[in-house]
Amino acid sequence: MSFWNRSNQNLAFTVPLTARYHRLAEQYKKRQSDDLKGDRVYRNTLAICAVNFYCQCMGIQTDWDASDSTDAVMQTLKDTADLALEGIGKVECRPVIKGEKLVRIPDEVRSDRMGYIAVQLSKDLKTAKPFGFKSIVRSDAIPLREWQPLDAFLHRIDQLQPVCLEDWFCEKMAAGWEVVDRIEAMLWPPDTQPRFAFRSSPATRSGDRGGSVERGKMLNVTPDTDPLALFVGFKPVSDIERNVWVQAYAAEGRAHLPENLHLSILDNTGTAVMEAKAHKTQNVQLEFGGDKGERFQVRLALGDEDVLQTFEV
Repeated sequence: MSFWNRSNQNLAFTVPLTARYHRLAEQYKKRQSDDLKGDRVYRNTLAICAVNFYCQCMGIQTDWDASDSTDAVMQTLKDTADLALEGIGKVECRPVIKGEKLVRIPDEVRSDRMGYIAVQLSKDLKTAKPFGFKSIVRSDAIPLREWQPLDAFLHRIDQLQPVCLEDWFCEKMAAGWEVVDRIEAMLWPPDTQPRFAFRSSPATRSGDRGGSVERGKMLNVTPDTDPLALFVGFKPVSDIERNVWVQAYAAEGRAHLPENLHLSILDNTGTAVMEAKAHKTQNVQLEFGGDKGERFQVRLALGDEDVLQTFEV
């Protein structure tokens, strides 16, 4: 995936709302039984068009027809403004009229989203500016000043590009991933305690590491917290089935992970299916099974900040 003019993402990105966009918004508006819903759908559609144009400029593939916001029934039942991104998930495109200070996030769209883009519409609805991004929202109204720059959206896209675990057997590693020994050397100085006195994979605990592969990566969940280590390992148990384990560890010099750090496993729809929470512990871990070719995501979250990593078994 290639991004156009990526270094300039903090500059204003203005999208002309052409007659074609307004015709589409009017078409969707006419599906609604009352003016209030119709106006809401109209603004939502313009916001989605603006984000779709932005994604096209950035080289991000979208799937308009896979979005709930284009379905007549869903437009009526939900205040949704989602845009499906191919192979990644849905981004919610929330409109806000210029001069307003809050971006509204309806309760029904505060899940099953890879993130949220705030889109400022001019009062005459002639232009739109996708101007801010958030990966997690926890309230129904977020002040404009709390939104991250758009380059945070592009960074999120990078996180969601899948890492193929099978490639690790061939010593192919995505950027940032290292062999376990190298990461452990960053966590604990040599000659302090033996390897795996601090941690062990499920394969180690059973006394058999044969056929398993494990890699590690240093991460910062928020700009203000210390880095931590994420370990991911897997072992084939049949031609199709794989055992997978995920562990988060505190970095050198820290006795425990940040309080209330959440480690979650998300399925291919973005739904959390497993979760562990740090309570003044040095590590948290999860173990599960998957079939070859399945995708899952690992989420490390602290407050309103999080980091995602996507994998293919």
